[in-house]
Amino acid sequence: MKHFRLLPLLFIILVFSNCAKDDDSNVKAKLIGKWKLIQERETEYEDGVKVNEDLYTEFEVESAVEFKSDGKLTFTEGNFSDDATYTVNLSGTKLTIDYRIHPTAEVDIKSLTSSELILVFANTDTQNGLDYKKVTEASYKKR
Repeated sequence: MKHFRLLPLLFIILVFSNCAKDDDSNVKAKLIGKWKLIQERETEYEDGVKVNEDLYTEFEVESAVEFKSDGKLTFTEGNFSDDATYTVNLSGTKLTIDYRIHPTAEVDIKSLTSSELILVFANTDTQNGLDYKKVTEASYKKR
């Protein structure tokens, strides 16, 4: 009888772990392809207080990111390009990007549809006892 009580619990655990894997693979499947940067919002904070916000919708050169199915990606900005690898967390809400020459970055996936991607990332620094934070929200359209 004890084995039959554990069977439903085991079934529930398997179902939820498979759902997490499905979410992860759905996010990866939606990411695959080339995304053009269409808007960028930069918000700056000093000691937690917003001090500046800029919205950019026009760019001198085209910027894009291409996610590939093998876990690699390429950033392009005009004639410059940089390769990296990426992973998506199990809940499908964060990207970890491992650059070849830059530090690893964690990026929040704010929104992802078949045609729109919004990524949010933050840089923090402390200077002269002040905490500085710059939050960038980048909006992309799929090509």
